[in-house]
Amino acid sequence: MAKSLPKMIANSILADYIDSGRVERGGRLPSIRDLQDVYSTSTVTLVQAIGLLEQWGIVEKKHGKGCYVKHTLEDTSQSHGNVPNMLGFIVPTTASSAELLMRTYTGVEKTCRRHGYHVVIMNSNSDYDTERKHIQSMMNMGCKGIVLYPTVRSREQLEHDYLKTEFADFPLVLVDMAYPEQGHSQVVFDNYHAGYEITSHLLKQGYKRVFIMKANSTEKYYMHQSFHERFKGYADALADWNIPVDPANIVEIRIPTADDVDDLVLQEVTRIVSKIKDEPEIRTGLIAIQDIAAVSAISLARELGIRIPDHLKVVGFDNLSSAQSFTPEFDTTCPDFERAGSLAAQILINQVREQKKRPVIYLLDVPVKHRKSVSSR
Repeated sequence: MAKSLPKMIANSILADYIDSGRVERGGRLPSIRDLQDVYSTSTVTLVQAIGLLEQWGIVEKKHGKGCYVKHTLEDTSQSHGNVPNMLGFIVPTTASSAELLMRTYTGVEKTCRRHGYHVVIMNSNSDYDTERKHIQSMMNMGCKGIVLYPTVRSREQLEHDYLKTEFADFPLVLVDMAYPEQGHSQVVFDNYHAGYEITSHLLKQGYKRVFIMKANSTEKYYMHQSFHERFKGYADALADWNIPVDPANIVEIRIPTADDVDDLVLQEVTRIVSKIKDEPEIRTGLIAIQDIAAVSAISLARELGIRIPDHLKVVGFDNLSSAQSFTPEFDTTCPDFERAGSLAAQILINQVREQKKRPVIYLLDVPVKHRKSVSSR
């Protein structure tokens, strides 16, 4: 059977840096970013590979300092099943979500380490069936519980979700992209109040028309609970201002697969910004689907001569590092994904230790970061 990519990378790091003597006992391995340049692979794959080396007793992580080769190496022939106190973390990695998943992983890993647990990470590649198989694989290898960052479901998948009927007695905690009907303990964000606050703020500043980007939720497209909750907050804020929801101001992104999201968002950004240019007399707000879409919208608007924020004000989501240095600045949300991961891991550990499930749902605040935009063309 072919080795998994993380295991091959782990063996390569072992050969290239440790067995070769390139990094001595007690020495520090290169950072994840440096290893990416060497092995041309994703951050998640390298995190998995380092996790394997840790499980094999070869390296140890030191918080805030990096990953170090142990002074005395253990027998690397042990199987996963022999690793004590092992928990799993399953992620649906896509390019657009990598930063948020890494923040979540940081919280999971810190909390698990503090309680003496190793973390095994697997990537579902945003595939529903792969996610399901990974849960069973982790159970088979001896994981005592799993933090699951669910892949986004289609309406049909959600209706017949395996989480409703399978793994009922196994400790499983869902984080962020969870749906109430899936059951299990969950750590999710209060996107409703974020949507409400952002919309109210735009209306108070005199933006008479407010567009909102959301994922389409028809039968064959993917369901995004966070976008759905944001939209409910948006609609209620308009209602409180006695403004009816105008279907023309709802920008629906039809996302048939997770890989299509970036191209489809860019298409919709181009369409909506072009429309705003043709109606310069209306002060307009645009609630983008996330920060990268907000950057695209502002950049295109400036190319078209639209005044930012006098004519158009754009709001993003998630406070992504890639957008924090962008000018002009724009409002965004600051959900604490590291805290979400830490809380999910703590709930999971409590369930494992109690040897019984007591499903709980934690709703975390989503603070809105209001920045002062400088007028520009």
